[in-house]
Amino acid sequence: MKKNSRSLESSQRQLRQLLKEIPSSVDTAYERILNRVTDSKLVKKVRGLLHIFVSAERPLTLQEINIALAILEKFENGENCTSENDLETDSLDTFEQKVQSL
Repeated sequence: MKKNSRSLESSQRQLRQLLKEIPSSVDTAYERILNRVTDSKLVKKVRGLLHIFVSAERPLTLQEINIALAILEKFENGENCTSENDLETDSLDTFEQKVQSL
């Protein structure tokens, strides 16, 4: 029984520590995410991804995020986008790795 008591105590201590680390606001969470990006060129992409996540009315599929980010990049470059054919998207495997690394 003592072993379970210690295990429970350790789990509770870890949980309390995790709860202390939760950002107090969405802005704080985003700042933490952006501060982890070391490449200034990537900050724009990460910020774009965060904007897409926040503005979505529902959870998006990876393919939808891929398309939304491609549209955002076209818009930011002042380029027109009239159909999905105008977009340069990554394969889903490549895009998933890109999002994880960002």
